Amino acid sequence: RRFCIGWRMAMQFIHLTLARLLQGFEWSTPMDEPIDMTEGHGLVLPKATLFRVLLRLHLPSSVCYNISNDMADS
Repeated sequence: RRFCIGWRMAMQFIHLTLARLLQGFEWSTPMDEPIDMTEGHGLVLPKATLFRVLLRLHLPSSVCYNISNDMADS
């Protein structure tokens, strides 16, 4: 069976990427409306309605720039 040869690397970096997104941005919805968590039909239970998210930079841009440089160096 064939599979993606980069899946191991992706699994290692997904936690770091998600953590940096959560730390680096302030997440909210337009006009602070609640998110409809109703599930739709399908194999992976998608949401019945899509939702919009607003991102605002939480950390100073200099910190984000240093983080991206550190990642590029490693």
